[in-house]
This record gives sequence, structure tokens and C-alpha cells, in this order.
Amino acid sequence: MTEPTLAQLLPWQLNALLTGLVLGGVLILRWLILRGVRVRVDDARMRYRLRGITTYTLLAFAAVSVGAIWLEGLQGDQLATYFGFATAGAAIALRDPIVNLVAWLYITFMRPFRVGDRIEVRGQKGDVVGQDAFSFKMLELGNW
Repeated sequence: MTEPTLAQLLPWQLNALLTGLVLGGVLILRWLILRGVRVRVDDARMRYRLRGITTYTLLAFAAVSVGAIWLEGLQGDQLATYFGFATAGAAIALRDPIVNLVAWLYITFMRPFRVGDRIEVRGQKGDVVGQDAFSFKMLELGNW
């Protein structure tokens, strides 16, 4: 029995193979870039930022590439319908992270409090010790 050639593969098999190649290539590229960053950058904070930038950039590239592979045969109106459903599904599934991100933007730009301030949220009192993109950290006082 002979092995099938690339032209004999079913469309979904070819798409799956191309998806695997794209994802594998992105992982290898990420590993190479982060290895170079570890060798050349001494500042831990800068390494952390570069790792995040690299990861998010390559993730976006992979998403666009895989989308182009699987959505290749769709017409314009079908593509708009697909993206409409995908966006609605993502908004429903990611409701809490989106709300947290908006709250973080409010906290970051409006500055109702800063690290070191003593605040009370829903009956919990404490000192703010850190802020992240999706949360802030508070060292609780009392009521342990």
C-alpha cells in the first residue's frame, strides 16, 4: 500500500497539517527569540516585557494564519456571519476578563487609588500592594 501524496489528502487533513506546521513553527520561533532575550538582556523587568510582547505578537500571528488556512473557501457574506458569531461568542465567554480589563483601565488612568493606599472594597479593608492587568492585590487588615 502506498502512502498518500500531499495532493491526495482531504481538505481538512491538509488544513490540519498546515495548522500543525504553523503552530510548531510559532513555538520554535518563540523559543528561539526568548532564548536570545535571556542571553542578551540582563534586566529581569525588560525580559518579562519582551516575553509578553513576543508571546502576544506570535499568538496573534498564529491566530491570523490558522484562520486564513481554515476560512480560505468562505465568501464575504459567510465570513461576516462567521466573525459575527465568533465575536458574540467571545464576548459572552470572556465577559468577566473584559469587565476586569475595563476596570483595570479605569484604575490605571483615573487613579482612584495607588499602591500603598488603604482602601475598602465590599467590606474588606486593606493596603494596596500591587496592580496587574486583571486585578489588584490588597493586603487585608483585620477580619482574618
